[in-house]
Amino acid sequence: MKTSAVILLAVFALPLVPTRSSAQQTFTFAGYAFDQRNTPDQGVLLGNGALLGEAQFSAGLPRTTTGTILGFPEASAGFNGALGLANIVGLGGSGPKAVNLPDGNNGTAMRQGIEVWWSNQRGLPNLPGNDFVVFESASSKASVEGVMARAHSIARSLGQPARWTDWHYFPPAGFHLTMGVEGAFADVFDLSLMGLSEDAIVDHIQIANLTQADRIAGPGETIRPGVTVAFGRVVFDGSSDAIPDAGPFDPDRVFDSTTYDPDPLYLAAFHDTVSLPPVFKSISAGPEGIALEVETAPGNWIIESTDAIDPTNWQLVEAFSSAAGGVTKRVDHGQNGRPAPAEVGSRFYRVSSPRGA
Repeated sequence: MKTSAVILLAVFALPLVPTRSSAQQTFTFAGYAFDQRNTPDQGVLLGNGALLGEAQFSAGLPRTTTGTILGFPEASAGFNGALGLANIVGLGGSGPKAVNLPDGNNGTAMRQGIEVWWSNQRGLPNLPGNDFVVFESASSKASVEGVMARAHSIARSLGQPARWTDWHYFPPAGFHLTMGVEGAFADVFDLSLMGLSEDAIVDHIQIANLTQADRIAGPGETIRPGVTVAFGRVVFDGSSDAIPDAGPFDPDRVFDSTTYDPDPLYLAAFHDTVSLPPVFKSISAGPEGIALEVETAPGNWIIESTDAIDPTNWQLVEAFSSAAGGVTKRVDHGQNGRPAPAEVGSRFYRVSSPRGA
């Protein structure tokens, strides 16, 4: 079979629709408001010796959590505590709990983390200003413990492939007391400052603890002789002397050996999530025709093909519905009056929502 297949992403055929319901579910903490319907509800633990974006992770996985964080958020009526980070990775029960990073609370040299995403094929668009916040449980306002993050942006066109950003660190932008002197920091992230364009959409976010060897791409600020601090892109190759800036909540703006063990509690998005554009996961030739695997959000979809790149020459391969979203498998064997794939030299595909839907 000589047929070759080229993947076309149908983002031009699918408006990005915010996934909202009629009732507001907005909460506040440390000066930041968020709608819990936009909170990631899926997650896994990171570790097991993985190398993720030049950051070396340690063996094993996080195993322990804090207790339920009382006083989070500020007014909790209607709040879904099961969206706490410990809860969505399977470590917590009822009520929001934070994950102890890393296992054993020794982050001087060890690193572990968490990856989160959204159910039902949703993603977070990069809009002007801050995009998400990690609330990190803390024993006091002066006990800053660094959290770094990176985000995965989806492919938007053939010239804009999917990619992970570099790891980035920013000092806490806020703090709120929960009980006694305990509370939680607000570590705020702007996807544009992490290197993404304004039309980017992220579908996964990873967070992890800093370690004592981590540095920040300079130049930074010299706060006293021999001590330069900075925030932004984290580097792991010794190419910078700037250490992470613990920020104004820390008395001397420098992490010590006991403050590399953050307890991330909750990751909140500042914008409405959107349905992810459909994407072909694979296109391959088989004995019955061209096997197509396409990943979509819930809804009605059509797959079309053309044997020449011509905007007016797209023909229906198959229409299908996906109640829950995810990967759908179909086979192109020349149905709906089109030539069989073996009869043409090349074939192109696209997936989109039905016209007028």
